[in-house]
Amino acid sequence: MHTKAVCVFSLVLILVPAGLFAEESVDLVRDGQPAAMIVVDAQAPGMVRDAAALLQRVIEQSSGAKLAIVQPGAEGTDRSILRLTSNPGDRKLDKDGFVFTSPQANRIEIVGGSEHGTLFGTQDFLERYLGVRWLLPGDIGEHIPKHTTITVPRQEVKQEPAFFSRQLSGSSFRDKEISTFLLRQRMHGRMRFHHNLLHLYPVSKYAKTRPEFYPVLNGKRYAPKSNSDYRWQPNLSAEGIVEEGVKNICEFFEKHPDAESYSLGMNDSHAWDDSVTKAEEAKRNSISQIDLSDYFFDWANKIADGVLAKYPDKWFGCLAYNEVTDPPAHVGLNSRILPYVCIDRMYWADWRQRRRDVARTKAWMKVARKLAWYDYIYGDQFYKVPRFYPHLMGKYVRFAHEQGVVAYYAEAYPMPEWTEGPKLYVFLRLLWNPFLDVDATLDEWYRTTVGDRAAPHLARYYEFWEKFWTKRVPRTEWFKESAKATCYLHFNKADYLEKIRIGEDEYLDGLIEKVVDLSESPEQKKRAAFIQKGWESVRAEMSTYLEIQKLVKNGPSAGTKIEHAFSSDFETEKSAGLPAAGSRDDWKSAGMPKGWGHWQRSSSHATFGWDRRTGSESRGSLLLDASGSEGQPLCFLRTATVEPQTLYRVTCDIRTADTDKDASIGITIKWQDKNGKWSTRHATVDQHLEKPTRGRWKPVVGFVRTPAMEEPRLVYMLLVERTKKGRIWFDNVELSRLNKGEAE
Repeated sequence: MHTKAVCVFSLVLILVPAGLFAEESVDLVRDGQPAAMIVVDAQAPGMVRDAAALLQRVIEQSSGAKLAIVQPGAEGTDRSILRLTSNPGDRKLDKDGFVFTSPQANRIEIVGGSEHGTLFGTQDFLERYLGVRWLLPGDIGEHIPKHTTITVPRQEVKQEPAFFSRQLSGSSFRDKEISTFLLRQRMHGRMRFHHNLLHLYPVSKYAKTRPEFYPVLNGKRYAPKSNSDYRWQPNLSAEGIVEEGVKNICEFFEKHPDAESYSLGMNDSHAWDDSVTKAEEAKRNSISQIDLSDYFFDWANKIADGVLAKYPDKWFGCLAYNEVTDPPAHVGLNSRILPYVCIDRMYWADWRQRRRDVARTKAWMKVARKLAWYDYIYGDQFYKVPRFYPHLMGKYVRFAHEQGVVAYYAEAYPMPEWTEGPKLYVFLRLLWNPFLDVDATLDEWYRTTVGDRAAPHLARYYEFWEKFWTKRVPRTEWFKESAKATCYLHFNKADYLEKIRIGEDEYLDGLIEKVVDLSESPEQKKRAAFIQKGWESVRAEMSTYLEIQKLVKNGPSAGTKIEHAFSSDFETEKSAGLPAAGSRDDWKSAGMPKGWGHWQRSSSHATFGWDRRTGSESRGSLLLDASGSEGQPLCFLRTATVEPQTLYRVTCDIRTADTDKDASIGITIKWQDKNGKWSTRHATVDQHLEKPTRGRWKPVVGFVRTPAMEEPRLVYMLLVERTKKGRIWFDNVELSRLNKGEAE
């Protein structure tokens, strides 16, 4: 990244009073007729042309006047000039920054630091002078006030973003409406930093020639199965690994001379070489992982030094993640390395976690020239109710900026239902301006979205969810357990819903009904209906949770008909053809009962089998030995096609021996569609043991309501997590349907 592009990271807003110009304003539209034209260079980049088209369309929708788009030299003298350019000339301007200026009495120029800057400047121009807002994805969210005359003050405005790179992740951005909405909020990622070491040391190139580049795991050299296998970390101390890395990165920059950065991001795995994990086992970081920051950044520094000798203006992004979350204690940091510190900042809702993150950030700033933050603001794809906390976001984004954090990335994955309303609207604006007035921004969003009369009720709806997440949820065991050992909250478990109270769904129903009833214009009524539809999906999740809690507490009502979808006691499934049970370890070679399989990560080496000697009521059970798993997830699994929107009961007997005391063991239910594609939108159900059984059999019972989708497939998982040792048996596994209308 060029020095100019990364040195100007503070928010800049310059307003020159209109009185300094001889003529104080320029007319664009007069009494519904064009009074100006839009001038764009013939060779302007695509985004500049897009900006011109946006400007033309919005002004026409607002006033009925269509301004012509012309090239320089074709302007004429009878109309004002509105010129767009991405050439800042001698101005020092960040690539995403922009300037409005008026060099002549009838001329306004929007100058961007790049084509992105020109587009962002055009959007700001429309917001500032026409009152345009992009409130939600799609046409429904576009607010364009009506004007018969549009007059723009000859005001010089200069803006640059507080964070030079502002990016959200999510495959849903393939949705054009969502990606356009995010662009309207000035999202632009400009740094390479993500998981990348599997590409720097690809198996196709090094598996045979340099196997020592891959880690030894549990005493055995790991061999990645393909170039996309990411469940490993390189052996960063291997002879020649730095030299090969430097060579490969230099080749990349030779092929891509315009690339400003290269990612040194670790793979998404805990599978480091045995030599380093055993040596550092006792050294733990702020999220209770083995601290390998010195090990990693010693390698990263050598890589950066080698590449910078040939390409001195390049930058290197990387992840400060899991075992590399904290700053190195004994290794300095090359000034061209930009670490992204990965923590779910909703942890700031708890003062202890906030204090820990503050201390971690300040410690990083002592060793890093520049720092970035990586956040997990997951919402409606993973969480069952709106995870809404804009004021908390305002606090930690301002802190980050004040400490010198220069780039921000957050995992969000927004869904088309958009149940979190103004969350991303506010968040992305905070990344541009951390001193944004959150209250004023929310109030404007509510009023513009649904009208003045409906706005207070919509505000109370989202205030409910903000208090829920920032006041109630931090007191749950779900929150506390997540904070002990992970960088993000356990979104795959819905235990946070325990703080939902009976009757609150009716209260929220009433608020949304008032929003619908009191919304005013046709556009606002459409938005109110859209918000109501999203609430209905949230309400269904809440109702299901409350229904399930009642079943867990009281069981099915008397007379409920229970029909087995499947039942496995692992003895009646005949073991014909298997060798006689002679050895105590014959379970390891017995295969799997019909319909059952098992799964573990490629870097995990637990043992799965069918124990025909041991059972809960009769001989026969599934048996798992967690040794060699390094605490990674393990599961037996079976898939069944089920009826949609129907109640089912899941049961299992479990026995444990010698597992870690914090082991998580039980039943997890996930969903697939009829084609086998995983569905993350629908509730994952977990029913786990409170603690290991220490040799005794204990039943686990849970209830699920199947999703409203065609031919849903239920994936029944017997899941084991957070134990590096011990044996776990599963017996009497059942999936049973509770007939509709007969369960309470």
